[in-house]
Amino acid sequence: MSSDRFPLHRPAASRLEGCCEINRQLMKAVSPTHIRVRGARMEVSLHDQWPQMLYGLKAWGEVLVITRNGSAVLGQTREYPELRFSHDFIHARSPEDAFDMDFPPFHSARLVVEERGEHFAYYVEFLDGRGDVLHKVCTTNASDMEQVLIWTEFHQGLSRPDESPMAALAHRWRRVQQRHWFGIEEAEEVQENSLSLLLLEARKRRFPIRLMTGNEGVVQAATMIPQRLVPSNGWMFCSDDTTGLHYDPETFGSLVVHHLSELQDHPPVSVLKCFDDRGELCLAVAPPEPDLLAEWGSLLNAAVCPR
Repeated sequence: MSSDRFPLHRPAASRLEGCCEINRQLMKAVSPTHIRVRGARMEVSLHDQWPQMLYGLKAWGEVLVITRNGSAVLGQTREYPELRFSHDFIHARSPEDAFDMDFPPFHSARLVVEERGEHFAYYVEFLDGRGDVLHKVCTTNASDMEQVLIWTEFHQGLSRPDESPMAALAHRWRRVQQRHWFGIEEAEEVQENSLSLLLLEARKRRFPIRLMTGNEGVVQAATMIPQRLVPSNGWMFCSDDTTGLHYDPETFGSLVVHHLSELQDHPPVSVLKCFDDRGELCLAVAPPEPDLLAEWGSLLNAAVCPR
C-alpha cells in the first residue's frame, strides 16, 4: 500500500470540517501545515517518536489493530497493548507476546479521516520508507474519540528523513522471523490449499489456532477459533467475533510444515508456514498452548497432505 502526498485542498477540507463535530475539532487542533486532503480523505502527518506514540494509543480504548504484508492481513479488536520497550527504544514486545516490533524500519505516520457514505473512518498508519503500511490502528464505535483528538494534536508534526537504508530491512526481517516465528528444523512441503483446509478443519472442531503475520517492523499474533471462512475480493477472509485474517492464496509460493524438536522449554511442535513467491515468510499457524499439542497434531494430519 503506497502513500501519496496530497496538496492542501481548502474546499475539501471545508467540507470535511462541516460534516462532523469531531472533524471540526480536529481541524481546529491541527496546523494546516500538517494536513493533506483529497476528496473524501484527509491525512494529518505525525512526528516519529514511535515509543511515545504507541504508548499513548492505549488511551483510545477499544480499537482494531492491524498488521500486514503483501499476502496476509491480521486484525484484532482489543485495547492497544502495553508494550515493553528495550533500553534503547528500538524494539518492543507486548507482555502476552502478541506484538513484536522493530522500530528502525518505521519511517512516517499519519492519521487518516476517510468519508465512507454517511460515516467517517479514523485510523493511524505507520509506514516504512517505501510508503508501505507496516501497522494500522482503527477506531471502533467503542473508541474514546476525545482521546483520539488529544493524541493527534499532541503528535502532529513531520517525520525526519529516514537514516536507515532499505537494504538493511531484509536482514532485520530474517532476524524477526527467527526470534518470533521459530527456527527451521525438519520440514516438508504441503499442498497449496493446506491453509484453507486447516482453517476449515479448525472451524469444524471449534479448535483454537494461533495466527502470526508481519513485516520488517511488526509481527502480530492472535488466537482464533474460526467461525467464518469466505472469499473476499479475491482474497480469503477467516474470522471470529474479535479477530480477522485476510490472505491471498494466489500469492503463496509454497506452504511448509516445520517440525521443531524443541524450542527452549517448549515440547516438540509442528507449525504451518506460508511463504510468498520471493521466499519470504508471510503467515504462520501454530497451536495456542502446549496442552493442546495432541489435538493440534490430529487436526494438522487431518487437514494437511504432503505434496
